Amino acid sequence: MKFFRLRSLVTLPSLLNITGIAIAIATFYTLMAVADYSLTFNRSVKDNERICQIIYHSIDVSGGEWSNNFPRPFGIALGDGLPQIEKYGCLRRWGIWDSYIENGGHHSKIHFTAVACDNGLTEVFGFNIVEGDLSRFKTANDLIITRSMAEKYSLKIGDILYPDLNNLSRTLEIVAVYEDFENNTEFGQFDGFTNLGEENINSRNHWDYTYYIKLQNGVDPEEFLSESKESVKDIIRLIYKDDTQVPKEYLENAIEQFNMEFLPIKDLHLHSQMAGYHRHQDANLIYTFVLLSILVLAIAFINYFNFFMARAPKRIKDININKILGCNRSRLVLNLVGESIIFTLMSVVLAWVITHTVMTWFVGDIVDMEKTVLSNYKILAISVLASIVAAVLTSLYPALHITSLPPALALKGKMTESNRNPLRLILVGFQIAASIALIICSLFIHKNNNYIISTDIGYSKDNLLTMWCPPGIVQKHETVRNRLLENPNISDMTWAGDAIVRSQGSFWSVPSKENPEESCYFDVLYVSKNFADCMGIKITNGRNFSESDIQDTINYPMIFNETARKRLNLTTETKIGGESDEGNINIVGFCNDFNFKPLLYDITSCALCLNKDGSMSQLYIRYAEGADVKSVREYILNTLTDIDPNFAVIQPELKTFDQQISENYQNENTVSSMITIFTVIAIIISVMGIFGIVLFETESRRKEIGIRKVNGATIVEILSMFNRKYLILAAICSAIAIPVSLFAVSKYFEGFAYHYPIAPWIFAIGIIIAVGITALVVTAASFRAASENPVNTLKSE
Repeated sequence: MKFFRLRSLVTLPSLLNITGIAIAIATFYTLMAVADYSLTFNRSVKDNERICQIIYHSIDVSGGEWSNNFPRPFGIALGDGLPQIEKYGCLRRWGIWDSYIENGGHHSKIHFTAVACDNGLTEVFGFNIVEGDLSRFKTANDLIITRSMAEKYSLKIGDILYPDLNNLSRTLEIVAVYEDFENNTEFGQFDGFTNLGEENINSRNHWDYTYYIKLQNGVDPEEFLSESKESVKDIIRLIYKDDTQVPKEYLENAIEQFNMEFLPIKDLHLHSQMAGYHRHQDANLIYTFVLLSILVLAIAFINYFNFFMARAPKRIKDININKILGCNRSRLVLNLVGESIIFTLMSVVLAWVITHTVMTWFVGDIVDMEKTVLSNYKILAISVLASIVAAVLTSLYPALHITSLPPALALKGKMTESNRNPLRLILVGFQIAASIALIICSLFIHKNNNYIISTDIGYSKDNLLTMWCPPGIVQKHETVRNRLLENPNISDMTWAGDAIVRSQGSFWSVPSKENPEESCYFDVLYVSKNFADCMGIKITNGRNFSESDIQDTINYPMIFNETARKRLNLTTETKIGGESDEGNINIVGFCNDFNFKPLLYDITSCALCLNKDGSMSQLYIRYAEGADVKSVREYILNTLTDIDPNFAVIQPELKTFDQQISENYQNENTVSSMITIFTVIAIIISVMGIFGIVLFETESRRKEIGIRKVNGATIVEILSMFNRKYLILAAICSAIAIPVSLFAVSKYFEGFAYHYPIAPWIFAIGIIIAVGITALVVTAASFRAASENPVNTLKSE
């Protein structure tokens, strides 16, 4: 390549250019790989276009507008009753999160995630058995595990695992090993499955099971749904025909309103959130990542265009000497474009290094780089190809331009193009507007994340620790309470059946005895007697739980929130059907509204239900104001270990309440971190671009600058001359960036029932930051030309 010289790479502009493109390619590859992970979710499952999850539209149910929770009789009747269904199966979302294996008389902990399924599920998804026999997978004591799990812990067929150290009679025997599902599939996060056996197989009241069906070849899910609506209604009538607890009027009304869908699993991942098992990702977030990756790559190659033009004045003379010596223009253009490709390929190599080092360090805690990014060769090929195409497109115009100048003018170093070329200003304006919009969006997302963690949620979050407790601790709940309260630094403690803030939990749907055609939907949190007092939840009407409520063996004592009281028109005298003919919900009182779900969801009807036997696993401990938290934590862990020696082996994590709340916002934290990181990257690349174009302008205006200085212009005046234009450009770009960022932030906030207010000062801060960066870059790029001795400038000109 005649015009490509190695020494051209060691200049500051060239190094900045290669680095900027490399960072952009690494960013493009990372973001596109993350997006591809979700966009191709479940596509690796065999016959994925024929496999559907059964979902239905739900009202006022925790988790979203849709649910995939069904009772087993419904799924079985549906699978057996519709001939279009080839196979069907289900899983229960609650599972085993750790198990233990015996080694030399001691038990070792195995990090393990397994859920329960029926045999039909293994047929629907076509589990690939590599060892053992799936026909032995029959009971709740049978376990099948992934190949990677077997290799990691050296497990084999016949090995016994213990899910509960306090109940060694409960065992799991490994009966088969199956090939791992891809990570971006429904079951990619599971290490194994236990068998449901006969669990609730005839119960119509346990809506705990997620059903998958495999359609016959050639059956379209939408047509199947339309054709089977009446059959589904008949199946429901048949299931509940002898149920005396469900009034006929209520049943018919519920059947008519029942809106079910067969959702193909290839479309499931980006579907709206729902109650029940569902590995969900926000589609808007994925498309945002795609747009952001394209934006960063575009900014980098805008920089390349600007750097190319900045180098043009020094290269025109060499180029046109070759024209005089007989080199045709097409060859010169090809040489220049080829040089751009070489620069880009060098950037690709550097991008590979950045992706495996810096990028992994930056986002390794946010994204599983090994499974999501580094192994995606398809996106790697797309990234390289896109970079080469971008290099050709952005270098073609400058190459055509600088080879079009008449040799006579070019040999004198003259540039015929106006310094006020609108194309370059438009490109720089695009960079500035994009930077302002990204900064504003990043600030809003960051402020919103702080808001959802710190906002008042209706009870006291201060001085609160929480943990999940194993059965050995739960069974001795009274001993635990007495022992912990012996410490004067612990002011109170209470129990709950689950985390108080969770996106999915237990809910009841019971017919109203006053209006049989209506149903009462409400979320339920099972709690101990002193829960409301310990958590700072105020009783607004009626009373708190009492000792007599614990002795009530028939009714379900409940305290409803104010939203339930108003929405369901409840009083302490209202009778609502319970889960049996004899049982009723005994409304003992009402409490203030509190956020029992993440702030993505509005407050809905909720009830605290008194748990009478103490079988609750979520422990909340309130420590005294001013107490040494470290010593309190040590006391709690030591005390629980003393009560149950297995506690030290199980090692559950003792968390602050804020940590537990934060776990509900992992997706939001991911968005905030990713947007912030790649906003900074986009700004850095934009800075390089602005630096390049200002270098170009100062190079082409050296004579003008020299004349101005001879006539008395100061360095400050020269710098002001350059800054004035770009500050005006920044002001224009701000007018464009504000509505764009407002639209983006508004769309993002649509996913939250409660969010940080759209404050004007954040727009102002974003503009100030972007304008300040622009002024610093323009000043830095033009300072050398502004401070150069005019004698030297005019002499060289």
